[in-house]
Amino acid sequence: MRKDVRPKPTKRQRQVEWGITVVMLGILGLLIIGPPWKRFMPPEGMETIDDLIAVLPETYRFAAVEHDGTSYVVWVGRPRGPIVSGPPVCVFATNGRLVDWSGDTGDSNNQFVREMHARANQTDPISKDEAIAMCRP
Repeated sequence: MRKDVRPKPTKRQRQVEWGITVVMLGILGLLIIGPPWKRFMPPEGMETIDDLIAVLPETYRFAAVEHDGTSYVVWVGRPRGPIVSGPPVCVFATNGRLVDWSGDTGDSNNQFVREMHARANQTDPISKDEAIAMCRP
């Protein structure tokens, strides 16, 4: 049997190896989760559908939804990555004003937005241009 003649790593070498491992895992995590969150989220201070369209984040669908006799346009964004439980959702009145929204419908306690999201997924999608037209009085 041969004896291992390699020298044992020093404390400093182990620290460097751990540091490199942490950085590599961080980079891997960013690749899995995806690029910066902003490409998935509506803009801060958004008040109208025009504000959303101006910087349109990655979109899953637009849908026209009825609730208690009122029509709404629902924007459903793409989930930000594998660790979120739901996509961002914005609900607009037919005058183009933002009614309500949630950045993560899976973790939201906002029943109205969650219901609008469910209804949007049960209806046929509409195009961005159709959504804009519905929000122009």
